[in-house]
Amino acid sequence: MNICRLLPLVLSVLAAAASATTFERHVQGGRFVECEFVGLGSKGDVSGELLISQTSTDPKWAAGIALRLQDNSKFQVSFRLALLSVTTSKNLELRYEYFAGSRRPVTEALAEVPVGQSLPFRLTWDETGRITISVAGRDPRNLLLDFNPTMATVLITGASAKLKTEGREVLGCTQKEDPKPAK
Repeated sequence: MNICRLLPLVLSVLAAAASATTFERHVQGGRFVECEFVGLGSKGDVSGELLISQTSTDPKWAAGIALRLQDNSKFQVSFRLALLSVTTSKNLELRYEYFAGSRRPVTEALAEVPVGQSLPFRLTWDETGRITISVAGRDPRNLLLDFNPTMATVLITGASAKLKTEGREVLGCTQKEDPKPAK
């Protein structure tokens, strides 16, 4: 086979591998670290894998990794797709949560996986509040929320966790780990 024919294929595979972003941290229970997706505020498409390989040994702190969208209003409206430990199961639960000010959050469980198993996902959103969630090959879940996202972040708390994306996302991690455990 002619090497010139293979070269474009090899270069495209290498470019895709080089454009992936991996964010991996170990954060103690009661603490968190959060980084912003640079340039993915009002519109974005993030896909890849979420993984929690170890949860906090302190049962009073939930372990989690979350993709969070928020607006800049005084009402603190936010949406998050979160892989979390739950007290009713040994498995981790992937769910979405929608918080609008002081109102009780809207949540829906989407999948369960054991600790240490990666979970493929895709989250897309636009400036009108349309959100699409695809998880582990299941039918996509479409939502229309009443807010305009202005910032997208990834947050890890109480876990050894990893986010691996398939695109060219850039994370700005200027914030260090929260120095004080919450009480």
